[in-house]
Amino acid sequence: MSHNEPLPPSSWRIAAGQLSGLLEIAAYLEREVRTVQKWEKRKAPVHRQIHEKLGTVYAFKSEIDAWWRERSAKLASKPENGEIAGAAHCRMACKDAGNTR
Repeated sequence: MSHNEPLPPSSWRIAAGQLSGLLEIAAYLEREVRTVQKWEKRKAPVHRQIHEKLGTVYAFKSEIDAWWRERSAKLASKPENGEIAGAAHCRMACKDAGNTR
């Protein structure tokens, strides 16, 4: 293949780091397809190209990786035991002020 010829679609997908379909995206994330569908509704970077009858689902590894890092950082910053952020600080302040809750 010469340098001027376009890449075949499968070669392009690999070079671009594209994941094609929910199964491939789920396998990359090591999750079930249903989980990926739920995350897609919650703004995971899964793209849909609408065709006449069906759509094509795809994602880029770089976008998935960035989303995963951001999501992991947000989850790590949440307090444990279901506490609302700042609630422990509020309890400490209230206790110091002589108030009890």
